[in-house]
Amino acid sequence: MDGFDALMCPASAVSTLKADEDYLDGIDVGGAHLDHYWQTRMTAPFNINNRCPVLAVPSGLSDIGGPTGVQIVGHPYDDLTVFRIGADVEQARPWAGKLPPL
Repeated sequence: MDGFDALMCPASAVSTLKADEDYLDGIDVGGAHLDHYWQTRMTAPFNINNRCPVLAVPSGLSDIGGPTGVQIVGHPYDDLTVFRIGADVEQARPWAGKLPPL
């Protein structure tokens, strides 16, 4: 990550898991079959054996209206930058005005 303050990447490889779907036999993503739906989560590389701070924040809504998120990965022990970028993403609120009324 030399030359960059942080890495921002999706928290999931799929936009949304549909509530009425059955994922016990896995999930098809981009023409590939994954044995388990949790394999679509892109947080594992940063959650396992890593010194880098990571923060997941909302990023908007998928094409079917489900919430999406991004994860912000910082340099080792640079929590402050990760929180600052996360606050900036939340302040931008790309999902504002797109939520259905309660």
